[in-house]
Amino acid sequence: MIRYANINDINILCNFRVLLEQEDGIEENFAYLYTMMKNYYMIHLNKDCFVLVYTINDKIIACACLILSIKNNKKIGYLCNVYTLKEYRNKGIQTKLLKTCLQEAKKYNIYSINLNVNKNNKKAINLYGKLGFYFL
Repeated sequence: MIRYANINDINILCNFRVLLEQEDGIEENFAYLYTMMKNYYMIHLNKDCFVLVYTINDKIIACACLILSIKNNKKIGYLCNVYTLKEYRNKGIQTKLLKTCLQEAKKYNIYSINLNVNKNNKKAINLYGKLGFYFL
């Protein structure tokens, strides 16, 4: 099931962000990252930051975040914190989640959506390409 994250999901979202950074091989102070993300979500969640989560039996197993901003009087979206637990990967879950995210973006009249992806993550690059993203 896909739904919007709420305040009760913040700890899981923060854990997913730490896991994402660890898997990408980024060396950080993960306790600081967790705290920073928690503070961010407490202020922005469901205001200008929308997180869709995919659940199985009420357990969050994947997420995708869409941050909204305005540039040159146009709404811009930034897709980030896209993560799926390892044991649920390669099952089409992230594709479903991202397609829903893109549909939701249309409701907000978003002009364009940007993202960053680890250039070594060929699976992610392939997935985003299939969804219509292109890389500069």
